[in-house]
Amino acid sequence: MDLNCSALFYIREATIGCILVHEGYSPTLAIHDIALLELSTILEFNEYVKAVILPTMYQNVEEASNVELIGWGLNETFGTLQSILQKVELELVTLANCRRELNAFLQESNLCAADVGQKKGQCSGDSGGPLLYNHNIQIGIVSWSLKPCAMKPGVFTSVKNYLSWIYETIN
Repeated sequence: MDLNCSALFYIREATIGCILVHEGYSPTLAIHDIALLELSTILEFNEYVKAVILPTMYQNVEEASNVELIGWGLNETFGTLQSILQKVELELVTLANCRRELNAFLQESNLCAADVGQKKGQCSGDSGGPLLYNHNIQIGIVSWSLKPCAMKPGVFTSVKNYLSWIYETIN
């Protein structure tokens, strides 16, 4: 396991002490694109800071289900980073349809989502952000997308596929 605990750095509301990267992560193959952040400060939950819920192993979210992508990324290709957290509703796309649209190999541990009508979605700067089902169940993590942004489905790491790794790592 790759532990990077040499330096503390800050996110908006907390200090991150350790980054726990999946030992099989490969940026070239875009596989095992998941990490856990260990906070060294305690978060205070309020109307702006809320916890997400992990899915269960048996949680099936069907194709075309509405999901929410949340992020700080660019508002468009070559656009600007956002100073206000953004949210967009997307629909899940099957891996078969996603593979065909992206003309790319996707892992079984991937999810795809797109905004079929409006061409909204993930862009540079959103990587690592949550894909939520039912407003608070984190089913995905932004992994990669083709440019120009949001013209094709975005690719996410499926959290459900890594539940064993998550629980082993935090224990």
